[in-house]
Amino acid sequence: MNRVATLLLCALFVSAAGCESWRRDKSKTTTTTVVSSPVPTRLTTYEEKDNVFLTSDRGVIGFEATALNDLHHIHVMEIRVGRLAMDKAHSDQTRRFGELLWQDHKRADEQVRGVARERGIELVDSRPTVDEQKMLDRLDQLTGAEFDRIFAQEMEDAHQKAVRKMSDAHAKLSASAAKDLVGRTIPTLRAHERMAEDLQAGEVIEIETDMDMGNP
Repeated sequence: MNRVATLLLCALFVSAAGCESWRRDKSKTTTTTVVSSPVPTRLTTYEEKDNVFLTSDRGVIGFEATALNDLHHIHVMEIRVGRLAMDKAHSDQTRRFGELLWQDHKRADEQVRGVARERGIELVDSRPTVDEQKMLDRLDQLTGAEFDRIFAQEMEDAHQKAVRKMSDAHAKLSASAAKDLVGRTIPTLRAHERMAEDLQAGEVIEIETDMDMGNP
């Protein structure tokens, strides 16, 4: 009996010592929580996102900046398409219309850049959307009268969309230089739309080279 009791006491002592050692080790253990820092987003290409543009250093900027970036994008696209028509047009009328687009939108985009500088607004890099790139690629592959026909269709559609977008922007903008600029631009966008429509109908269009889009 004495031998059995002695063995039991030894077993209890070892167990107790082990538990105490485990408690000491556990008390030394610390939990480290890793907190991820938010990664800033910087918009480097034109992108429509709920009328907001995000930049890493300025946070969210408002609708005035969005409207100016939209207008800048419209001008950049029309400058590009106008230049394409100057190079590829079959008829003299289509070529002259392309030249008008190139001149008017180039001059107007200078106005946009000026207002953006005055208002401290950054104009992001303006690249074609997926649909716009498809249109550019299609026009680039066409020649002759077929180019003229598709070009006129695309310009009517593009200017319809531009008028709707800028009319909506003008209604939402508070009184500012940006609102004034958008308001002065809309009539010329409508005039371009009508010219493209007349061009499709085979009518002789009157090329007005003194529109001064965007100028007071």
